[in-house]
Amino acid sequence: MKKKWAKEDEQFLKDNQHLSRKELAKHFNVTDRAIKRKEQYLNLPPRKFQLEGSQPNRIGVEERVTYQTQLARKDKIIADKNAEVEIYQAQLESMRHELDAAFLFAEKPVFPFEIKSNKTAGGEATVVAVASDWHIEEEVVAETVNYKNKHNLEVSKERASKFFSVLLRLIEIEQQNTKVEHLILALLGDFITNDIHSDLVENTLLDPNEAIKRVEGYLVSGIDFLLKNSTLSRVSHVPLPCSAL
Repeated sequence: MKKKWAKEDEQFLKDNQHLSRKELAKHFNVTDRAIKRKEQYLNLPPRKFQLEGSQPNRIGVEERVTYQTQLARKDKIIADKNAEVEIYQAQLESMRHELDAAFLFAEKPVFPFEIKSNKTAGGEATVVAVASDWHIEEEVVAETVNYKNKHNLEVSKERASKFFSVLLRLIEIEQQNTKVEHLILALLGDFITNDIHSDLVENTLLDPNEAIKRVEGYLVSGIDFLLKNSTLSRVSHVPLPCSAL
């Protein structure tokens, strides 16, 4: 006859993990198989196997493997949690030090001082502007760079014009409070791409001689523009040794 398990019987199984299935079967007057089925139904862990006298209980290979696997998994979980706790403890200690330092810094006094405004204009200054890396004859086709850039002879002329117009605006701003009559224009080089490398020839729109004459026109036009539209009395253009004109 199939046994009807009471809640007390189920609790007995849970509380007596040290007993073997054979002992439990004898206690409940059922078969070992019935105990096993009930343990599986209650989702109980494998039972700890003990010795009966001098003879060990006979257990199946499958049960032993399952038991050892669960023990190993449990040990790994514990080791991982311990490592995680150590990390959190180290982080907590670091935050405590940072918090202590922040409180200590906040307690230090601040010593403000008075700054007097200088409202009178005066003095004299020389403006220094830098021009380089224009590469005026190099072509960049918009379609080849996902429309992020575009460059050709017309664009190079527009950019040169913008350089000198913005430079004039900056000079005018500086002249509001300072006497500025002299501009040094440093020409640092790479105004043309040139053909010193074979792969550059494919992307240039002019030969080097034509490119040099064109960029010379850009610079002369820009300097004339500055002298005509500002109070500058002198513009010094300084080509440095690295210049690639």
